[in-house]
Amino acid sequence: MYSDINELLNRLSNESQYDTAAKEILKDKILLSNILQPLLPELRSYNCEDVVKFLSEPKIASVPLEFTPKIDDKANESKIPNEGSVFFDIVFDLHIPAEKDPIKIIIDIEAQKNPHPGYDLVTRGFFYCARLVSSQLNRDFVIPKYNQISKTYSIWICMNEGIKNANTITRYHIDKTPILGNYEGEERYDLMEVIMIRIGNIPSRQKGVAQLLSIIYSKYLSIDEKTELLKGNYDLHISQSSKEVIGKMSNLGEGIREQDKLDDIIILMDYLKCPFEKAAEILRVPKDNIDYMRTLYEDRIES
Repeated sequence: MYSDINELLNRLSNESQYDTAAKEILKDKILLSNILQPLLPELRSYNCEDVVKFLSEPKIASVPLEFTPKIDDKANESKIPNEGSVFFDIVFDLHIPAEKDPIKIIIDIEAQKNPHPGYDLVTRGFFYCARLVSSQLNRDFVIPKYNQISKTYSIWICMNEGIKNANTITRYHIDKTPILGNYEGEERYDLMEVIMIRIGNIPSRQKGVAQLLSIIYSKYLSIDEKTELLKGNYDLHISQSSKEVIGKMSNLGEGIREQDKLDDIIILMDYLKCPFEKAAEILRVPKDNIDYMRTLYEDRIES
């Protein structure tokens, strides 16, 4: 599959453009299909090429025409009288073919730089799902035709997660538990799911969604390294027209200063019980910079 996300990856190296670029990357339809297909049970019988066709129609505004078409954002602000406004990062529809009517699913994807903001992100995810459900009133259904409500997903990509919980994916959903007897009727209750994808600063070694995203948002991989990994592991071919060597993405997100890198090295040393050099190697610290980083490490220990 071919995708031209190089320019967006390049933009991630600019701190002032991080938030916008991070969301733009997640709007890439081919990349998005590689995220959704393994995660959503409704898509398990389809391949990524099929999923691309199920996404909302492309809408290209200020994005250069040579880019891969991006999904059509729905209104990202949800306004309900007396309930205030909620801003979503990316919201779009998924239309899956069926014998009668296509199955419609509404999906919200959030790029979260701070994985521990002081409250449970899962709870916030369910709040977002609830708003996506209630916003369908008088747009997709009218009372009492509740069976026309579409299922909603809120998918969170939590970056900068600690080593212990990094590269994990957790699904939270509504389920039924019989209390007395076993009701055999059919009911629609599976209307909200929250999926938390937690990635750290070290790409996962296991192929899958977590690895894919940790490659894209890695602080230590260069553009060329990301391009090769995406091509080799996921058959995502990056256009040569926008491929340039821009060096290590040491300024990804809010920027990686030497002290930030040192923090990661110390955390990894403690977690793996390994020496400084091994941790630096795993984090891809350039060899000509290791001595300098060791000096910073020794200064911190002495202070």
